[in-house]
Amino acid sequence: MSLNFRIGYSAWGFLGNGVVDTPDGGRSHRMTLLNSLIGRGMKIVMLQKNRDLDEAGIDLSTSSLSFDSFGFPDIDILFLEYRWPIPGRNTGISTEDRFYTPDLDRQNELIKHYNLLGKPIFIWDKDQQLSQSEINQMNLNKFLIFEPSLSPKNNRTSLLFPMDPNRTAQTYDDLVGYDKNNKSIDLVYIGNQYGRDQSFSIYYNEASRLLGSPAEIYGKWTKTDQFPNVNFNGRVGFEQVHSIYTQSFANVIIAPERYYKTGQYTQRLFESLWGLCIPLVPKEYAKHEDVFPEELVVNSARDVYERLEYLRQLDNDSIVSLFNLLLKRLVVFSDDRQADTIIRSIWTLYA
Repeated sequence: MSLNFRIGYSAWGFLGNGVVDTPDGGRSHRMTLLNSLIGRGMKIVMLQKNRDLDEAGIDLSTSSLSFDSFGFPDIDILFLEYRWPIPGRNTGISTEDRFYTPDLDRQNELIKHYNLLGKPIFIWDKDQQLSQSEINQMNLNKFLIFEPSLSPKNNRTSLLFPMDPNRTAQTYDDLVGYDKNNKSIDLVYIGNQYGRDQSFSIYYNEASRLLGSPAEIYGKWTKTDQFPNVNFNGRVGFEQVHSIYTQSFANVIIAPERYYKTGQYTQRLFESLWGLCIPLVPKEYAKHEDVFPEELVVNSARDVYERLEYLRQLDNDSIVSLFNLLLKRLVVFSDDRQADTIIRSIWTLYA
């Protein structure tokens, strides 16, 4: 399906690798989605600050991808990666403060302007922070709420984080040379603390105790005293993530409780696969059985220990077969399917 529409896209983050000192998981999939839409004839106008240019010094503009950080260009649809109030960053702080970020103020003015014009507004609630009462207060005319979950709540439309097709194709090629003996790290986690303490305590800290070797942890973790069995290595650049996964045998795809309830998988799933790092998934995830083979499902620290022992005993061909099975099941996350979801939604609102 294709449409020649102009989409105004609001996202507080990067399209490229960006800079180290920022939490932006969208870098792994944002450009993948935009490229898929552009490939279907869309024009994209980025409506937030051009952080790739301003902070990373990279100009990513093309004939199909432009930036308008302050204006209100002529568009057919407003698409928002939803930003929520964060005290001390985008609310309750002077706009002159060096810690102020304009993401929320810009989002609010975009909603007000384009809603008055009667433009359809698509809101992608990527962190499940948008409540029904907040939606009601927006008083939107034509709108649709997306959620990146297999089982979204409140009759929202499922729009998953898309897998980069080029990196997935490369993964199939890399599997030809897979050798478990090249994996020097048994268990790894790359990501920030952010609402994951309970799962982290079970699937990493306690599992590391049982394994007798510490998991290697990368990301922003500020409260670590309760996790004595793992190694904290601090933040790493986005471009370093793949290299770490290629050295790692397995990881556990932990998440905040609200993600488990709706089956929302983060980009960690794809990033680990691209690095041929075996992803284990907590049983708490809704619809995990639709995606993961039973051999990769865990429900306790003991499960992590036993799964790793089992997987380490498999030969390389058997592990490659598991990767292939998982990659086939992840077709639901393909960029084509997500772009088609958006296009179908456009047809629905314009019908």
